[in-house]
Amino acid sequence: TETELALRRGIEADELVLEYQPIVDLATSRVDGAEALVRWRRPDFGLVGPNDFIHIAERSSLIIELDRWVLERCCERLAGWRDRDALSPIRLAVNISGRHLMEGDLVADVAAALERTGADPSMLEIELTETHLLGDLDLAVETLRALRDRGVRISIDDFGTGYSAMNHLRHLPIDSIKIDRSFIVAARVSDADAAVVDAVLAIGRSHGLEVVAEGIETAEDLEFVRGRGCDRGQGYYISYPLPIESAEALMFSTLAMQHA
Repeated sequence: TETELALRRGIEADELVLEYQPIVDLATSRVDGAEALVRWRRPDFGLVGPNDFIHIAERSSLIIELDRWVLERCCERLAGWRDRDALSPIRLAVNISGRHLMEGDLVADVAAALERTGADPSMLEIELTETHLLGDLDLAVETLRALRDRGVRISIDDFGTGYSAMNHLRHLPIDSIKIDRSFIVAARVSDADAAVVDAVLAIGRSHGLEVVAEGIETAEDLEFVRGRGCDRGQGYYISYPLPIESAEALMFSTLAMQHA
């Protein structure tokens, strides 16, 4: 399609840009990481959000090229963060397509980005949705184990939307799970959704996993997830996605207070 061709040219011409959405430690309210979100500065269209082009990339191998671009840029940034603060605990989460997991060589692509940039693998977090992981559980386990052996952290995004993942969780070599925003938004008015949040937290604790709440959009949402015992959180109430420099200023001002 025309959009696919334009996106392919856009990746080659470096038209993609990243924004970071800060993530906070809910116990301390300090920013301790961010999620990288890709945008496309398409000529004659302005800044295009991922909802308008990711699904097009997903239909072809173009999504793997896009993932590689994001991995490279994020690892470059992480290398700079470690140079800026040798003790930096800040992590950067990168969303990876299920197609990349199933059809590409994700381990080699991550390893190449880390090696080229010199980034600390412990600062990189790979996010995959649970539906992608369940497509081929054996391949997923093998791939995730290889990534973790390199020191990279693994997170399951949108957890709770595919209940079957709860049965397979003990087999997956992962570090954290992110409660899908739909449950957080609805939990204050729906006992059923609040019960899902509690169930995910119980599962996370029983497996020694960090639990991150997405979609925190109000003060009430924040108090709800904090009261329930979520470890970390993100959402518009905490911070909208920000240009990289603005997000870094926020993260490193938090670090400066922490070191003071």
